[in-house]
Amino acid sequence: MCVGIFDLTLRLSNNLSTSLLKSLPESGGSNGQVKSSQPQQHSIFRRSTPLRHLLTMAAAFTARTTAEEVAKHFAAQIHSKHVLITGVTLGTLGAEVALQIAKQSPSSLILAGRNPANLTATQKTIGDAAPTCPPKLLDLDLASQAQVHRAVVEVLAYPHPIDRLINNAALMAVPWSTTPEGLESQWGTNHIGHFLFTNLLIPKILSSPDHGRVINVSSSGHKRSNIRWDDWNFQNGATYDKWAAYGQTKTANMLFSVSLAQKLGPKGLLSYSLYPGRVPTNIANSIPMKEKQAAGWFDADGKLKLDDASVGWKTVEEGSATTVAAAFDPDIKGSNGSYLVHCNIAPEEAAEYALDEGAAERLWKLSEEIVGEKFEY
Repeated sequence: MCVGIFDLTLRLSNNLSTSLLKSLPESGGSNGQVKSSQPQQHSIFRRSTPLRHLLTMAAAFTARTTAEEVAKHFAAQIHSKHVLITGVTLGTLGAEVALQIAKQSPSSLILAGRNPANLTATQKTIGDAAPTCPPKLLDLDLASQAQVHRAVVEVLAYPHPIDRLINNAALMAVPWSTTPEGLESQWGTNHIGHFLFTNLLIPKILSSPDHGRVINVSSSGHKRSNIRWDDWNFQNGATYDKWAAYGQTKTANMLFSVSLAQKLGPKGLLSYSLYPGRVPTNIANSIPMKEKQAAGWFDADGKLKLDDASVGWKTVEEGSATTVAAAFDPDIKGSNGSYLVHCNIAPEEAAEYALDEGAAERLWKLSEEIVGEKFEY
C-alpha cells in the first residue's frame, strides 16, 4: 500500500466547500439540471450542465489548469484508491497523469504498456518523485487480444479492486498495419483492445467500494469520422485513410463510455470520455513533418509553433489535467457517460453521433462480434 503525508488542510477545505455548495438552491428538476427551452436532443447527454457543477468546476479549472493542480484539489478522492493506467511512456499524458496521482498517496498504481523498457523508465521516474508509492507494472499489448486475456488474468489475481481504470493508450494516424487478428491497428488498439480489457475487468472494477470508474481518453479528432459501420476495416487496407481511422476510434472511445454508463450505471459504475487538448507528445511521431507544417503545427524551420493561439497548444501538464478530473471529481456523477473538455463536463463540444445511445449499442454489438465474446450486464 502506498502511504505518505496527506494534505489534511486541503481535505478540510474541500469538505467545507462541498458542504457550502449543498446548501445552495438548484435550478430545474429534482436532478438539479437547469431547465432549457430548447428541444431535447436524441442523446440523454445533450443537456444543460448542473448549476452546482458550474459553481464547483468552471470557476476553478480552465484550459491552463495542470494535472498537479487537479490532483491536489482531489487529493481526498485519490487517497487510498487503486488505479490502473494504460499508455504511460515518459513524456506522454499517461505518464504525467500517473505521476500526479502517485503524489497523492493512492493505495496502488499499476502502469500498463507493451514496452518493458518504457514501463521501467516511467516506474523509476515516478518512484523517485513519489517514493512512498512505487508503481506496479503490467505487460499489456492492446493490439493482441490473446495478450489482453493474459494481462487480465494477472490483474484479476490482485488482492484488491481496481477503483479507477484509465484507458489512455492510443495510436494516431499511423500507416496501414494490422493486429494479429487482422484488425486495422488503430481500431484494434485504441478501441477493441480497451473494450475487451475493460469488460474482462468489470468484476474487479465493480468490487470497488464506490463501484469504480472507467475513463476513456478521446480527442476532438473524433469529429474526423463517425464509426464506418459498413467498412470499419477499410476493405483490409484498400480504402485506408489514417485520419478517418483515428477519428472513428476516438468516436468509439466516447460511445464506449456511453454504453458503460447505460449498462453498468445502475450498478454504480461511472464512465467518462474526454478531450485532453492539443498537446505535443510522441503520439504524432509517425506523421511526416510536411504534414505537420501544412496543419500549422510547425513553422517552415520545423519548430513547434507553441505561441500560435490559433493552434491552441497545451503543455503535457495542462493536457493531463482533464483525465485526472474525470477520474476523481465527485461532482460529475450526475453526468455519467458524458464528455469532458478543460476539466468540465462539455457534451456541447462533442459531435452528436459520438454520444448517441443507439450508436453506442450498435458499436457494443459490433465489438462483441469482433472479439467473439458477449458481455451482458
